[in-house]
Amino acid sequence: MAAQESPKRPRLECQGRRVAAGRPVLPPGGGQGVEDHECQQALRRKLEETRQQIEQAVCYDLITDDERARFVSTVEECRLILDELSEFSPEHRRLQDIDRAIEEKRQLRIREIRQKLFETAVLPARQPDLEVVRSTLDRGGFLSADEYIELIRKAKFRT
Repeated sequence: MAAQESPKRPRLECQGRRVAAGRPVLPPGGGQGVEDHECQQALRRKLEETRQQIEQAVCYDLITDDERARFVSTVEECRLILDELSEFSPEHRRLQDIDRAIEEKRQLRIREIRQKLFETAVLPARQPDLEVVRSTLDRGGFLSADEYIELIRKAKFRT
C-alpha cells in the first residue's frame, strides 16, 4: 500500500480581505469585480480541497460519520453563500479549521501506531522489519505501517 502523505496546502488568496461599514475595503483604483471573482475562485478551490480532505479522512477512518456530516455541512454552507460574499476570510478560516481537525486526527493515528510499534517485540534478526515500519510512518503512511505491524506480529513480513 502506498504511503499516505499530508497534501500540500497552496497559499490561499484573499484571506486578508477587510470590510468597513459592511463594504469591502478596496485597493486603490477599485477593482472590486476582478478582486471578488479572484477571491471567489480561491475560495471555490479551497472548498474542493477541503471536501477532498474530508472524504479521504473517511476512507482512512480518521473521522466519525458525525464529524463527516458536520464538516460537509460547513463546506456546503460556504458553497451556498459563495456568490454573495464580500468578506472571504471567515469562510477560509472555517475551512482551515476543518483541515486542522483532520490533520490532528491523522497525527493522533500516527502516534497510536508508533505506540503499537513500540510494543511489538521481535527477534533481533527481525529488527530491520521494524525499521521499514518506522520509515513508512515517517512518510505519513500510517495505514501501510499498521498493516506491516500486523504482518510482523504474525511473522509473515520479511524485508
